[in-house]
Amino acid sequence: MGHGEYANCTKCGRRFRTEVAEGFYLTKDGIIKPYGHPQPLNKLAERRGLYGFTALGICSKCGKFVEAIISQFPKSIKTRKQSEKLGVSKPANMEDICFAFHPKTKSICPECHKETEIITWGIKDYPCPDCGGQLVRDGDWCS
Repeated sequence: MGHGEYANCTKCGRRFRTEVAEGFYLTKDGIIKPYGHPQPLNKLAERRGLYGFTALGICSKCGKFVEAIISQFPKSIKTRKQSEKLGVSKPANMEDICFAFHPKTKSICPECHKETEIITWGIKDYPCPDCGGQLVRDGDWCS
């Protein structure tokens, strides 16, 4: 389950879809893959465990539309007992872990490599990352 907002550029017409936080796991090669919410998407995600969260939005430093890691656990979480050790008391599922570990506000942008905030709500207040035009909010989404 995810959520975010839509915005359209009045100049170039591009439509943007932000995502507030999506759980991820890492493959053996270090590739980020979606974990699933509230349960793992597949057996590999279940075996690897939840490593942290990414967000899809606008970098507040360079203005590019990026996906960036917004929080990462010291090691993957695979069981309720592991999450309790990290401070989540009796989580019913991974959704509870999501809420307990609200993502930090600073991330490293994969484009400009600076510490930044990834803007996922209110992107209409920023220029279009492609052409500099004005972004107009076009609703929310939740799945």
